[in-house]
Amino acid sequence: MLRIALMLDADHLFTLANGDEDRFYTVLKSLEKKAPCRMVDAITPAMLAILKQMLHCPYCGMTQRIFLEGKAMELLAHKLEQICPCGCDGTGINASDTERVHYAARLLVHDLENPPDIMTLTRSVGLNRNKLHRCFRQVFGRSPFEYLRNHRLQAAMQLLQGGETNVTEAALMVGYTNLSYFTKAFKSMFGVAPGKLRK
Repeated sequence: MLRIALMLDADHLFTLANGDEDRFYTVLKSLEKKAPCRMVDAITPAMLAILKQMLHCPYCGMTQRIFLEGKAMELLAHKLEQICPCGCDGTGINASDTERVHYAARLLVHDLENPPDIMTLTRSVGLNRNKLHRCFRQVFGRSPFEYLRNHRLQAAMQLLQGGETNVTEAALMVGYTNLSYFTKAFKSMFGVAPGKLRK
């Protein structure tokens, strides 16, 4: 498993947001204390493509630095658009529907043990099933079920890495009642069985 961390000075981000502070108010407000801020969300297909380009950079020296800095800024643009969508990204989703999709995502992962079913979710956000699925894929690059599954497995990974939770407990805490299904899904996502990870 690879992890890429991009760190940006808060003052630099304030400079970049010059003239667009209202849109990025939530992000900028969280950085006012000058403390490190981590914003977790799904990795979209576009972000994944950039990350792969960074990992397989064909250059070296100064050219490599320029290439990686450019890709880092491109990744930042995708992340900021994900956090504060402007509603004009060319996907055909208006700002209201994008906001509803983000609300649906928050509802899905609020209680991993007891997430809402699709009918409850559609009623809560005011979108029909087909539109929710279509908009969800355009915003997050995956279906609501895939989004929930990924968050459940990532939460289980964190529990197991903490070392105080066994595999069965971790599976139950993130909403899996079938241990063999959990193990299969976990290994498919992370390339290692949960039991081996805990050891």
